[in-house]
Amino acid sequence: MEAFVEMFESLGYKECKEDIRLAVSSEPKFEKVVIYYTLLGNPDVLRFSPTHAALQIENGLWKSKIGEHEDIEHANVDCLNGEDVTGVTLPYGQPVKVLKRRRGVLWDLIRALYRVMHHLKGQLQR
Repeated sequence: MEAFVEMFESLGYKECKEDIRLAVSSEPKFEKVVIYYTLLGNPDVLRFSPTHAALQIENGLWKSKIGEHEDIEHANVDCLNGEDVTGVTLPYGQPVKVLKRRRGVLWDLIRALYRVMHHLKGQLQR
């Protein structure tokens, strides 16, 4: 689990400390990721490892990649628990960690670099 959290933190996400039910609520200025886990972990990959991650998109829905299938959108983080419509048990577990970062971080960085370059150009022309 720690490696997953560290990976998302390296991409600018910060772990939400509030209760998970509050943390998964939509905040328009933030992009959120939820990490899923079960006690069994993901035995096909690594026992005791997280089983899934979902991304909250701008409209407040969650986006998931389900195996080799198309990406899906779901209204809440709990819908990947239990059984699908055919009765097959879904192995994704419970949402246990939420991380978030400000939307548009990359564009903020590009704008900041542009301002610095513009300032330096003005300094050089003097």
